[in-house]
Amino acid sequence: MATPMDIGLLKEFGAIFPFLLVFIVVYAILIKTEFFKDNKGLASLLAAVCGIMTLFSPIVRDTVTLMAPWMVLLFIFIVFLLVAFMIFGTTEKDIMSLIKSEKFGIGMWVVALALIITLGSLVSVISERGGIGGDDGTEVPEDQEEDFWKTLANTKVLGLTLIFFIASFTIRSLTMDTK
Repeated sequence: MATPMDIGLLKEFGAIFPFLLVFIVVYAILIKTEFFKDNKGLASLLAAVCGIMTLFSPIVRDTVTLMAPWMVLLFIFIVFLLVAFMIFGTTEKDIMSLIKSEKFGIGMWVVALALIITLGSLVSVISERGGIGGDDGTEVPEDQEEDFWKTLANTKVLGLTLIFFIASFTIRSLTMDTK
């Protein structure tokens, strides 16, 4: 029975969404660079080539498809957090100075979370396919994804990750120029 919420037809267009996402993100990054500011045609051509290359690689396409909702969730959370701070009286100028400050490094946290989402999506897609080579006829264990999350949730792994984060921020703070 057809319902207004039936989105089964969108699965037929599933390959176009990663293409559009890669095209738009690459184009936006390229036109922000100094070389492509005046040459937007070349930037759009390079972005289109990157988008088309995404269509030919099932690992990249599936990674982008898995990663996109998590990135949207991350940025919605950031927007809600900023709105919550602004409700309690923080101005936009204060928020921008905090984001741009080199001492606190909120931008570094956002980049770290984005990298974690990207690498987690890539590892998940590769493990579903049975490795880098793709489907070579070997059986993939059913509980492989569960084992991956158990490994990430292990106290030793979490402790090592915390130590790495503390070390990276310590090194960053020690090597900054103080004016």
